[in-house]
Amino acid sequence: MHFRLSERIVASYLLCKTKAHLMLAGEVGSKTEFESLLDETAGRVRDKFLNQFAADSYLNNAVLSRSVLKSGVPVITNAVFEEQDSNYVCDMLVRRKGESVLGDFHYVPAIIYGGYSNPPHARRVLSFTASKLADLQRFAPKQGLVYNAAYEQLPRTVALPIKPSEIKKIRMGIDAVRTDAPTLQLNSHCSICEFRSRCDSAARQGDSLSLLKGLGPKAISKLGRRGIFTVTQYSHTYRARRAHGGSTGAPRQHALQAMAVKEQKLYVIGKPELPASPTSVYIDFEGDPERGLVYLIGALVCEEGKSQQFSFWADHKDEESQILNELHNLLVPLNSFDVYCYGSYE
Repeated sequence: MHFRLSERIVASYLLCKTKAHLMLAGEVGSKTEFESLLDETAGRVRDKFLNQFAADSYLNNAVLSRSVLKSGVPVITNAVFEEQDSNYVCDMLVRRKGESVLGDFHYVPAIIYGGYSNPPHARRVLSFTASKLADLQRFAPKQGLVYNAAYEQLPRTVALPIKPSEIKKIRMGIDAVRTDAPTLQLNSHCSICEFRSRCDSAARQGDSLSLLKGLGPKAISKLGRRGIFTVTQYSHTYRARRAHGGSTGAPRQHALQAMAVKEQKLYVIGKPELPASPTSVYIDFEGDPERGLVYLIGALVCEEGKSQQFSFWADHKDEESQILNELHNLLVPLNSFDVYCYGSYE
């Protein structure tokens, strides 16, 4: 029985096995605004790239064979690899110079992405496609391409391939989640995933240990060997430790976190000692990780019972140094002050 596989499903499998299982089963979730924005931007990037070709100079939705590749069209979009038990759809193939059985050219896999960087697991996804392409053109591409939102003239290049054993491992893993639902494991991708509500509800209903932030699959597997499979079970293992003397550097206590989740309470370990100074400055950086851009620095200056708020904005990457200088100029005239920030990003 044929099933449909695609680069998107491979990428989803590498991010979350449960997501790949649901997609292979034909399930459709509710896309987050971020996912919708990526898709919308990717569409514009695709149009921008294809507009440089005449409408009849590239193929779309072509079922691939060696004769199709020998036609030598510059670009093939939504290319389909037909296999014995499945069809595999890749985003795009781009012609490049270099000897192969096709002639004095060959094709390399390419991905259209709506972000400003490479998509997650780009190298493994492109390598997965390249392994299928190599069988047809008798040439293994040495690189893949990414056309993203920052693309102007030249795409990003990704070195290929990865080890054949890793390709095989990915394929076996996809076959496994296609037939059997994997153990639910919430992770960092959940916040932007179309199935986030469904999985969160299932995790809470099943009292899943993955509800505990920072507790990864290996740690959960280790707890399973001790007979601990739920948050409630884990919460009963908590034993209060000796006081840390106000230290905030104590290691995370997941059993206490489990108790907090179970009882819906907030627990504080120790009482941090805050410095006493005449002036306090609270700083918050807002940035776009995709572009590596800090576009806003907010500062709240509290002095002698009064407070003033400042905002420094950057529209482009080359304006970052300007807003940092503006923050510096704000702080220099202050005498003795302490700076507070929200986390490691600042």
